[in-house]
Amino acid sequence: MVQTLSIRTKVIMAMLALVASVALMSVTADAANAAGVTEIRDVQNFTPYYVYFWNHENDTYTLIFPNSRWSVNQWVPWATNADEFKAGKYIELGFVPAPFGTTPPACYFPPLPCPHYAIWQEGHNRQPHPGDFIRYTHPDVFRPNASPGFQYKRDAPPMVGASQTGGRRNLIIWHSLDFHGVANMHAKLELTK
Repeated sequence: MVQTLSIRTKVIMAMLALVASVALMSVTADAANAAGVTEIRDVQNFTPYYVYFWNHENDTYTLIFPNSRWSVNQWVPWATNADEFKAGKYIELGFVPAPFGTTPPACYFPPLPCPHYAIWQEGHNRQPHPGDFIRYTHPDVFRPNASPGFQYKRDAPPMVGASQTGGRRNLIIWHSLDFHGVANMHAKLELTK
């Protein structure tokens, strides 16, 4: 004869399953972070311009309003060579001329977006920046006969701030104007509190 479980027993079993599931997710997330998974959780735009955040790896594109923040859950892609980089293993940041609001002065390609950063994770033992870091490069717009996009840099430096791989980060963006009035984007990483 088959006995049915009481409702109370079923509720207790469901609660235990939920607790076990949460504990397993926590261990899995910690293991992923220890293995070099870096997640950007928050983008803070301290500029009077629209900023775009484009993860080429998963084709996620977001526009961040001037002087605002955006909550995000994006992993920084790993690229270990030029082929992986060309395949889209990076996140692109730049200013966007907007139909309303302030347009960044002296955009490279008005009225198109003005790219400023490509960021990715890479670990290597080469000098001058050995180690596992979130690295960056700027577009090749000022070189004669250069393409307007980003090129992989074998000796790319780590980003300013908490650029070691693994864990959660906030991305902070600000700007300065050079003596020609061109808006230059600056970015740094901070540990998520």
